[in-house]
Amino acid sequence: MMNKKFGYVRVAASVPEIKVANVEFNVSEIIKEIKSCNKEGVQVVVFPELSITGYTCGDLFNQDFLVEKAIRGLESIIKDTAKLDIVSIVGMPVRIENKLYNTAVIIGKGEILGIVPKTYIDKHGEEGRWFSTADTLHTSTVNLLGKEVVVGTDILFRDVEDKRITLGVEVGEDLWNIKNPSQDLALGGATIIVNPAASNELIGKYEYRKNLLK
Repeated sequence: MMNKKFGYVRVAASVPEIKVANVEFNVSEIIKEIKSCNKEGVQVVVFPELSITGYTCGDLFNQDFLVEKAIRGLESIIKDTAKLDIVSIVGMPVRIENKLYNTAVIIGKGEILGIVPKTYIDKHGEEGRWFSTADTLHTSTVNLLGKEVVVGTDILFRDVEDKRITLGVEVGEDLWNIKNPSQDLALGGATIIVNPAASNELIGKYEYRKNLLK
């Protein structure tokens, strides 16, 4: 990663154009953004939660067709960015043990590095109609695209050359809770914590979010 010897990593938050349930369009936009970020020297790029399908699919999340399309979309992203020196975090629904999870999928160099499910489901919306919380997960791996992939909320992603660069991931509303995953990730050694969120923008929310992070 560029500038590692100086202790810096370039991280980007990307918000591509998204069309609800139009996986092909969304994947195309995500790939375009990853390639653009790579040209700008970005080493880690974060996309919103459920960015492959769109956050507001509603009861379409109950359709196996949409979930399978998301997996095929992820495969396209992995293949089209495999030669780039960048880590990407994309949001998508993943079915594990017959339960659907709102997850962040971390990919790099043509591989799925890990999957992080959302712990705190939005109580103000209807997320609970479609998604299970990370607390209900009873496995540490899942077979995705023919490979066993590590899954969980306690995963740390360390740079192979410089272990000071350690990435932790939590999803959306996880940040807003008193006992959030990022606390344990930081205690475990995370030096960068990313949070893919599809949070609406309200008056005063930017300052609120900034103070919360502080």
